[in-house]
Amino acid sequence: MYVSKIPLPRRGIKELHADDDKVYLTIRLDEEVNFEKYVISNTMKTSLPLKAKYLIIRRIIMQGKHKAILFRVLLILSLIGILPLLAGPGTALGLWEPISGFRMTMQYMTVSIVSAALLLALLLQWRFRNIRKTVKMSVLIILIFGSGYYLGINKEPEDLTGLRGIHDVSTDTINPPEFITLLDAPGRRNDFVYDGRNRMRQLAKFPWVQPITSDMDKEEAFDLALKVASDLNWDFASLDKENGRIEATDYTKWFNFHDDVVIRILELENGSRIDLRSLSRVGGSDHGLGAMRIMRFTKAFNQQ
Repeated sequence: MYVSKIPLPRRGIKELHADDDKVYLTIRLDEEVNFEKYVISNTMKTSLPLKAKYLIIRRIIMQGKHKAILFRVLLILSLIGILPLLAGPGTALGLWEPISGFRMTMQYMTVSIVSAALLLALLLQWRFRNIRKTVKMSVLIILIFGSGYYLGINKEPEDLTGLRGIHDVSTDTINPPEFITLLDAPGRRNDFVYDGRNRMRQLAKFPWVQPITSDMDKEEAFDLALKVASDLNWDFASLDKENGRIEATDYTKWFNFHDDVVIRILELENGSRIDLRSLSRVGGSDHGLGAMRIMRFTKAFNQQ
């Protein structure tokens, strides 16, 4: 048995043992020190026989190769695991319907989240080469994104029934604007019935969704409504200036869901009234996007 001592920074002195067949490494280096380079460099300075030095260096190199292989395997698995999170762009490419992409993501959400966390840890470790720093940064990033999801995206307000989910929002809850051109829009699964239950739930969730009143006449209000909808990049299906009606479609950014919008402009004695209705083609809930869509239109209209 050959025995030699190698000085290690901040960790005192540890022994390196080697014989003709095996090498025993009982070394614990500071995390900021490159293990392989440090040990190999200092091994060559010891009084160990040449064969023992060769065995030690070979052992260290093989350990590095095994770590590299494990890193690559985990990287590939994590990349495969996050694929369901990319189902959204697949709808934009026409690979599947928006609802299929959404269900794919939700079905494998747990696997994708774990894979994303693993991928984050691997990339941070590759960048910092420091386990403690990698763990701290990973935990911090996960907490930030997790809090944002819980408090933001996943925090649609509940209605009086304690339920979540509304996909039909109108500024006129008594006589909502009706669709004509988009009645037979492709991929539609939701109907056009705006009943008392929907009215109650909307008033509980989004009481601030109200009609727009303007001192402009009907034609002027129509032109401004058309300009605002165009600025919001809505895809127009019909424009009826005589009857004060605009029908258009808006698309969600990630899953490319098609949400239809109808604008109705009524003439009043001292101006006009503008009502909007946003209706999702599929899904039981639009997660508040319909109400936010109307809010953005109202804000832009009033600022003109």
